[in-house]
Amino acid sequence: MLTERVQLSTSIDLDHRGRDWYTDKAVTFLVFVGGISAIVLIIGIFVFITKEGLGFIAGSLDVREFFGSLAWRPTSPTKPT
Repeated sequence: MLTERVQLSTSIDLDHRGRDWYTDKAVTFLVFVGGISAIVLIIGIFVFITKEGLGFIAGSLDVREFFGSLAWRPTSPTKPT
């Protein structure tokens, strides 16, 4: 009889999931989802910028002119001299 009471009281004590436990799990899940979505968005931005920049770098970029030219005309319709 005593062992039955001990087993019953320990099984009741182990199940102490109250509102705080569920709130903690919900907040943990939301922080995890927020972190994963931030990582995915940063990777997406990196892929987009790389995809758009590779065409310029591989095609029309003259490194010597880019770094060696004294004229900087970002609105010029022709190439700067």
